[in-house]
Amino acid sequence: MDAHDALARLGWLGGELVDVCVTASDVPRHALFPDMVPHAMRELDVRDPARVAKVSDTPLGLLQGATAGCSILIGVLDRGQRESVLRGGPCTHVAPTAALVPELLERVSRVATSAVPSSATA
Repeated sequence: MDAHDALARLGWLGGELVDVCVTASDVPRHALFPDMVPHAMRELDVRDPARVAKVSDTPLGLLQGATAGCSILIGVLDRGQRESVLRGGPCTHVAPTAALVPELLERVSRVATSAVPSSATA
């Protein structure tokens, strides 16, 4: 089962949580290039990579997101990766399991929304 199948089974893909899933098999160049983020941005017509969250269980995946300009880099410990290894690279958040990524994204979204000042009225 690949990431597309897993996200679809969880009901996360195509809903409010995950807009698009892009894996290494969806892009022509291998994992050393940050091609997955621009690919996802084109599919969604997103122009600012800072609006993209990169979720990965490897330091290389998180580095791809950082190189592409993602402001949210979530490391997932599902596959036995040590937290210190993920935090050793560009990582803004760590989720102990992929099942907790939605909750983490919701918290990050609330914090980001509350940090935006409301417009002043005269």
